[in-house]
Amino acid sequence: MSHFPAAPPLPTPPSPEPARRRWLWPAAGAALLVVVVGLGAVTAYQYLAGDDAGPPHPEAWDSRVAPYAEQVEKLRGLDFKQPVYVDFLSTKEFKAKVEVDDEGLDEEERTEIEQYEGMLRALGLIDAKVDIVKAMSDNSTGGTLAYYDPEDERIRMRGRELTPASTATLVHELTHALQDQHFDLESKLDDDDATQASMHRAVAEGDASRIEHLWVNDLPAKKRAAVEKAQQRTYEQGMKELAGVPAFVQAVAGAPYALGEPLSTLATAAEGLKGANDLFDDAPTNDEHLLKPLSWLNDKEKAKKVPEVELAKGESAIEDADGEFGALGWLFTLAERVPVLTALDAADAWGGDHYRSYTSKGRVCVRAHFTGDDASGTALMKSALTTWVARAPRGTASLTQVEDHLVFTSCDPEKATTRSSEASLDALTLAATRSTLAAQGAEAPGMSDTIAWCFADNVVHRLSIEQLTSDELPPGFEETMTEIAMDCRAS
Repeated sequence: MSHFPAAPPLPTPPSPEPARRRWLWPAAGAALLVVVVGLGAVTAYQYLAGDDAGPPHPEAWDSRVAPYAEQVEKLRGLDFKQPVYVDFLSTKEFKAKVEVDDEGLDEEERTEIEQYEGMLRALGLIDAKVDIVKAMSDNSTGGTLAYYDPEDERIRMRGRELTPASTATLVHELTHALQDQHFDLESKLDDDDATQASMHRAVAEGDASRIEHLWVNDLPAKKRAAVEKAQQRTYEQGMKELAGVPAFVQAVAGAPYALGEPLSTLATAAEGLKGANDLFDDAPTNDEHLLKPLSWLNDKEKAKKVPEVELAKGESAIEDADGEFGALGWLFTLAERVPVLTALDAADAWGGDHYRSYTSKGRVCVRAHFTGDDASGTALMKSALTTWVARAPRGTASLTQVEDHLVFTSCDPEKATTRSSEASLDALTLAATRSTLAAQGAEAPGMSDTIAWCFADNVVHRLSIEQLTSDELPPGFEETMTEIAMDCRAS
């Protein structure tokens, strides 16, 4: 599960430990970059056939699980209504549960997959050699340590016995079971609105990650060290298994964890248990609120209305491939061809959008309308997209402006696809580092969330991605942190 590194709070200039990527993720969808219908990809929650009478439950907790269930209740401030089964599976059995199998796909489903791959190539997110079904399957089998299924209400663990590494994962999944008993996860994650379903997923994962990390932090020093050491070994092994998975696939899967936890932490810092609970019934409405959590918690900002994309003669819409592109969609797309910090600034300027995927002359294309939160935001995105288009394969992308919105078009370059990079993960690391620092600062006595956000935003703008992810602190680090803290308090 997610193991994003902790950083100290803000009252004094912090010396955050480097933002190494320490998470392992189940495969998940995104508001725009939705897994093609029929793939059967594993999400953080499996959807299996259930019994109309309701799934069975044990009379009592497994003795190995009971102490952890009790601790989850205490940390989350809610009580289990009933125990749930926890199945400890061999690695082979577990992988068989989570792998994506494309053997049963019919011709229509395979066409949808090919169109989805074309869409990702058009956006520069994968190259021509990527098999998206295999990539998602590898991400599921390599990056998943356990999962809770809200339909059959069982937890499945990878491994026959509890180990120091898997105990934290068990706490995470038990939190999902507790959420389900109080907030009905199944109905929320199965929302017909793909954007809203992904927001519910981020709320659930963020809440579970927060409880997992509270549990680890509460352990006695020796036990905590043992758990963290075991988690590091598991992380390193997981990274080996994910070596061939495109960075974009990993980033989309990791975003609900890496960005959902700071959202949950900020909500809890503001209103305690009520804040954490309210997110389940009043979830963010778009992924700008994951990128900039205060835009939801403080302002409840809604997306601006943007004219829907209309197609020209000879362009054929791809079914179920339209809607909101989202701030994270822009972040990951831009990061492939512009500096990561430029991509983050442009995504931060998001006000609203609408995209549509279509075919033209046998190629898959994407067209999107974008408007910023104000005129300067639109200009910022225009500058970033102008660079992106210039770096795309010749003749595949264009950008124009119509009144107050941009019109961005990009088509699948097919074999001319430029290589994809680690940029999606770098972009997520940058965004998650900022939100994590802000959330931890907001928990400190006397620290407002706006000052905490100012500090965190300035940190990621003053330090490079290499410095943020390095094991060594850069020269002048303490002085830089002091200067940022003083500037934010004075503003």
